Amino acid sequence: MSRVPSLLLAALAAAFGSRFSDQAPASQRQQIQDFVRAYADAANRGDVTSYIEMYSKRADLIVVQDGEITRGWDGLRDDANKMLGTEGSFKISVGTIDVMNIGPTRAIAVFPFVTTVATAQGNVQLHGAMTLVLEKSAQGWKIIHDHTSTAPTKAD
Repeated sequence: MSRVPSLLLAALAAAFGSRFSDQAPASQRQQIQDFVRAYADAANRGDVTSYIEMYSKRADLIVVQDGEITRGWDGLRDDANKMLGTEGSFKISVGTIDVMNIGPTRAIAVFPFVTTVATAQGNVQLHGAMTLVLEKSAQGWKIIHDHTSTAPTKAD
């Protein structure tokens, strides 16, 4: 296991104490894996409304993407609206989804992804990893923190 995920898990274990478990119950794990797949599907369809509704409207929502930080649901909505008209120009494929339980209503999903982007020179693949911190509410699972990073592209 690399150093950063290990440090993240250690920090979460310290913060949440005995409520932290590295293994989510099977039903919770399946719900979250299904949620992540639906998240990718909404992005692939360019369904901005479905995509942003998967995020909590909490004031402390934070989305980090390759060093850029977006705070709050309104900021997320503004960023997501930039996806309009891009339907079909990219496809997100999700790899194995690891789910860690941090209580009965919170969990972390970590997974690799590949985004295939159509360009004039042909398809380009961007490899990355995503961490979603999820909270279960009356409306179901919602993202309360999103951290996405992509690997540098290799020069030819």
